Amino acid sequence: MNQFLKNCRSLLTQQVSRIVVIGNESCDLDSAVCSICLAFHLSKCPSLFNSFRNYHFIPVLNVSRKDLPLKTEVVFYLHENNISIRDLICNDEIELPEAMSNETKLILVDHHLSKYRQNVIGVIDHRPFDSYSNLNENVYKHIELVGSCASLVLRIIDQSNVLKKNKADYISTLNLLYDYVKLEDAEINLQKFARMTGANVIVLIGMRMDLAKNDNANMRRDLGIINVNNQDLFQKILKELTSNNTVDLCLEKNNEIEFLGGAFYDQRNVVYTRKQILPLICDIMDKF
Repeated sequence: MNQFLKNCRSLLTQQVSRIVVIGNESCDLDSAVCSICLAFHLSKCPSLFNSFRNYHFIPVLNVSRKDLPLKTEVVFYLHENNISIRDLICNDEIELPEAMSNETKLILVDHHLSKYRQNVIGVIDHRPFDSYSNLNENVYKHIELVGSCASLVLRIIDQSNVLKKNKADYISTLNLLYDYVKLEDAEINLQKFARMTGANVIVLIGMRMDLAKNDNANMRRDLGIINVNNQDLFQKILKELTSNNTVDLCLEKNNEIEFLGGAFYDQRNVVYTRKQILPLICDIMDKF
């Protein structure tokens, strides 16, 4: 995958015909992952766009290079999956013509309303189709109301049968897509759990340990607090866990995690477990 991204960046200085695969302007995680993975797949198997076989497929993140670090969830997720951030192409590093162009075409993922519509040849989206998109009639459309665009890209890859012959080349691509879909499923399942149990606030208590060494120096604890529908209770629990002097968890905010609008922390004092944390929460609940 990283070699593919390097090759795409090198094409920026060459006079070649190219198809830009670009996500929506929010550049959220679904959008970013899909633009990278779909471009990679089409570079291997361009059968969906046979009339453009001489074009190079290039993924572009729909954000400026300066603002990319602000997309903390995207940067963190791609870094965790060993994707080279410096080789990714941002929207201010490539010319995207609004007027008709023979050299540059676009495939839109995770959206289908675009000022570049005159050059759009394909759309993969999981939102209801907007008739005001004014797309050309011959544009390839894969629009379906599903949970994420990533699930549609996975289906396109699977239906191409390319994995039967070339699965090794797709390891990074599949990891990116499957891990994102699992993350999406985690959000859906947690929200479903909250509805079923009537939970107002969810507190997640985690622990990781190096199994080769069983002392506290090799243990990590973390804590997450998610507001479901009671901001006041959420704030009281948050304040108690982050400022209690008797049970000092030594919490450090983890700003790299963006999940259901929650607050997430690395717990530096690993001595304290749920046996000490739950009574603090129960005490707040009794007084609430």
